[in-house]
Amino acid sequence: SIRIGVIVVAVGGCDIRLFDKDIYEDYDSTYTESWFTDKVKAYGGNPYAHLMELAQQAQQDGVIKGILLHQGETNTGDQQWPQYVNKIYTDMLADLSLEADSVPLLAGEVTQGESNCCASMNTIIATLPQVIPNSYVISSEGCTQMDNAHFDAAGYRKLGIRYGIQSLALMGIEVEEPSEPGTPPSCVITQPHNNALFKKGRDIPIRVYASDLGGTEADGQVVKVEFYSDSVLLGEADSHEDHTFSWIWSGADTGTHRITA
Repeated sequence: SIRIGVIVVAVGGCDIRLFDKDIYEDYDSTYTESWFTDKVKAYGGNPYAHLMELAQQAQQDGVIKGILLHQGETNTGDQQWPQYVNKIYTDMLADLSLEADSVPLLAGEVTQGESNCCASMNTIIATLPQVIPNSYVISSEGCTQMDNAHFDAAGYRKLGIRYGIQSLALMGIEVEEPSEPGTPPSCVITQPHNNALFKKGRDIPIRVYASDLGGTEADGQVVKVEFYSDSVLLGEADSHEDHTFSWIWSGADTGTHRITA
C-alpha cells in the first residue's frame, strides 16, 4: 500500500562539487565534450537547484525518506570528498526543512579490483560515516563490471538490491541478499556499428564483448564465440582480451548483410 518515488538528478563524470550550490559554476565544465555539458544544460546549468525543485514538489505529496548517492570516480584520491558531501547534504537538509536523524544518506562504492581506475576511492568513501553520522556505505564487492570503471547491468542490479536491503534495515526490517540463479551469457557486437558501410574488397573487422553476467558459481565462462553473416558461419574465436573476441571477415559480397555472434 506504500508508493515509493525516486527523484533522479545525475551527471555522469561530474565532480561532486557540481552539486554544491555555492560553487557549482566552477565545476560545470569539468569536461568540455557534449556528453557532459549537455547533461548539465538539461538541468538548467544548476543540477542542485533542479534537484531541490523536484524534491519540493515531492514534499507536496509525500515524505522524503533518504538520499541515495553514487559518485566518486572523478574525485578519486581527494581526501576532502567526505567534507564536500557533507556540505551538500547539510544544504539539502536545510533547504528542504529536513532533520538529519530522519533522512539517511546511502552512498555506494565504486568498482573494485587493483586493475580498476578508481577502486582506491572506496577507502575514502568508507570514511563518510565518520563525517556524516546518519550515512551508510553500500558495498560493491562481487558486483560484476563491463570495464575498469563501470559495472555491467547485473552489477548495477546487485548494488541496487543492497541499497534496498540497507534502507529496509533502517526501518527495522531485516532481509537477506537473494541468491542468484545461473544467468545466460551475453554477446554484444561492438564493431562494426549498425548500418556501417564498407568498400568492396575491404576486410571487415568484427569485435564482440562476450561475458557471463551472473558472476555466481552457477554460471560458467564464455569459451568460444561464433561469427555469422546472414546465418552463415564465418568463423569462431576461442581467445579474447578483456572479454573482447575478434574476427576478420574477408571477401564479403556486395550487398546488405546482417552480422550476428
